[in-house]
Amino acid sequence: MTAGSELIVDQIDLTGGLIIKMMTTTERDNYFNSPDPSGKGALIYNTTTGYMEFYDGVEWTATKAGQQVDFS
Repeated sequence: MTAGSELIVDQIDLTGGLIIKMMTTTERDNYFNSPDPSGKGALIYNTTTGYMEFYDGVEWTATKAGQQVDFS
């Protein structure tokens, strides 16, 4: 993985919100070759698990101790 603009945000909403990159577990694992320090700090919404996930450069961790976020 190389850091690129596609990892920053999908879209910026001028009314104050932002849309986090959404990926399946397979897409995430294909995009990030763990361990991969260049992706450290990445935040995604995993559509397979329904969790926000944070990448520390070695592994993915669900945010809020695994609290599921419903975006439907």
